Amino acid sequence: MKLFQHPISGNSRRVTLTAAHLGLALETRAIDLASPEDRKVLVAINPNNKIPVLVDGDLVLWESNAIMKYLCAQVPGQTLYPADARGQADVDRWIHWTTAHLVSAVAPINMERLWKKYRGGGDPDQPIIDRAELMFHQAARVLEAHLAGRTWLVGEGPTLADFSLAPVLLYAVEAKLPVDPYPNIRAHRDRVFALPAWQATEAR
Repeated sequence: MKLFQHPISGNSRRVTLTAAHLGLALETRAIDLASPEDRKVLVAINPNNKIPVLVDGDLVLWESNAIMKYLCAQVPGQTLYPADARGQADVDRWIHWTTAHLVSAVAPINMERLWKKYRGGGDPDQPIIDRAELMFHQAARVLEAHLAGRTWLVGEGPTLADFSLAPVLLYAVEAKLPVDPYPNIRAHRDRVFALPAWQATEAR
């Protein structure tokens, strides 16, 4: 299996984190999104022109959460994605919640405070940040309450729900995400960051 990705991409990190936890070896190809040539390579396999993309034989699979589930299906007995319908539904609920609510709030903040300057877009647009931070607090209150008394989002060990969520907070310090009022969220993030699989996938 070959993964087209970039080590500083949070979406890519979901996939490499999952593979490392499962003990799956992936051939990786780093895609420089600033390179026109690399963009040509990428758009040829993903019409959305985004990373990550997994290629396994004649299967070309994009969307990081779908790739994570596919990797779990390759490892009998794995525990990241439950075998029972109820457990799967609970994990799926948090994966979709992360995409719909948390990512929607964090992505504009990351763009304004981190990535915009690299694209020559000028200074951060504070009204955009203000709106995104309101969305962040709405989502964070839900997550903070759910994590009260819990170590992981679902069940007794890490699952794809945790692996989907933690990379969203990868640049919390650099982007000045307003996480200080949420100790449960910060503790959960730190638990994922302390896992051997996370340490093994740190960008070098």
